[in-house]
Amino acid sequence: MRKTVFLIAFLLTLTSTAFAQFFGGEKVTIYGIDFKANEVCGQKKFVGAPDYYRTPILNPLITKKNDDYYYSLGSYRRDKNTMETLDLFNLSLQDNNYPFLDTIDFDYYKSIGLARVEQKMPSLSTDSDYLKLKSYLKDSTHLPIAQRKKILFNSKNLYKNLILMSRYEIFSNEFTVDKKKVTKATTELKAQLDTITISTSAEISAKVRAYLNRLADESTNLKGYYVDARLDPAYIDKINYYINNTPRINIGNDQFAYNLKNYVLSNNAAANTSLVAIQLDGSFNKTRISIDSISADLSAQFQIPSADVKRIAASINFTFTRNETMTFKNKFNNLFIVRYFTSSIIDEVKFPEQKFTYNDGLEDGKRMGILVSELKKYYLTNNSFPNSLRDLNLNNVLSELGDTNLQYTLFSTGYIKLVFGGADLSLNTNDDKIYEGKNGKLVRIK
Repeated sequence: MRKTVFLIAFLLTLTSTAFAQFFGGEKVTIYGIDFKANEVCGQKKFVGAPDYYRTPILNPLITKKNDDYYYSLGSYRRDKNTMETLDLFNLSLQDNNYPFLDTIDFDYYKSIGLARVEQKMPSLSTDSDYLKLKSYLKDSTHLPIAQRKKILFNSKNLYKNLILMSRYEIFSNEFTVDKKKVTKATTELKAQLDTITISTSAEISAKVRAYLNRLADESTNLKGYYVDARLDPAYIDKINYYINNTPRINIGNDQFAYNLKNYVLSNNAAANTSLVAIQLDGSFNKTRISIDSISADLSAQFQIPSADVKRIAASINFTFTRNETMTFKNKFNNLFIVRYFTSSIIDEVKFPEQKFTYNDGLEDGKRMGILVSELKKYYLTNNSFPNSLRDLNLNNVLSELGDTNLQYTLFSTGYIKLVFGGADLSLNTNDDKIYEGKNGKLVRIK
């Protein structure tokens, strides 16, 4: 059903594209500087993979430090209209065990990812440490995946990062930043330069300030990068295969499993399988802003006493250097996510239908009996019901029943409601089994 929702969104996107083309294309503003899509990526809109659903331009743009943006890839949003992200396939980057996700990942590494790593860095084919790691990951099938994952995360950062990053396709294209934008980028610098004491002569001061304005623009090197990053199509294919062939009850109950069930069963959730972003890189021409170069200009062009030249030049150089650190290094080197995209394949994944037998019903009945009994015992011991079913230490029972097939509501310490989805493995249907607990007593009311 989510497909229908996205079809409407896609049609709206096509309409917005027509308007964008009519009015000259999309644009974003970063630090007061406007960047049009046709300047950045050569098209009317900020686009990535052509067959993906896309969000509107994010407002505000999401700022990420350096390469942290790729952690957004594989996350998801509860609703296509919200920008708040929740972890999903990006949990692959965490040093924790997520059995179902790890199964997908290590199948990908074995069949595709390791070959991609060696293609990117051919020297690894003769690196004995890497080859030993490769053998553990690919050939040591007698080792549990959890153990192989531990080996991967304890390996050299170079190897670990290359293998984890093999799940992505990342394209970065440089674009030209014209001089008008450079002038806007140096506005703050010029204001700082304007505070430097130059001369008691207003005429000389005015001429030097005009020189400093030119120097700020001419010595500034500003370039941009348009980043198009996505989950590798082969990795998406692996995800699609495993989800479509694994019953929901077999996914597990860890953080990944919980979020995956919520994503797949939602009609509105959207996966962030691709994104486009802009990164600015700024620096100064060190020769032009050196103390010696500025001193030479001040001496040759203006009637400034030689005793003051070095002092003024040092102040100017310091202002440039400080601005490079504060603005270019701390601000411009950030990456700004413009929009997310959702793969139509990931959008349509679903768990296979699961046949529920008479014996399955008997087993679930026994598990619900254990759960109800433990709730009563908990109340007798604590004079209250638990805040969560997890407080009962019945992880195996809860796993078999399925987290997404149970709904526990604590109204007060002495009043609860427990709903079990039953044979259809879905809550809020006629098949629900409903229990009510008051003051330590639990009764099935439906």
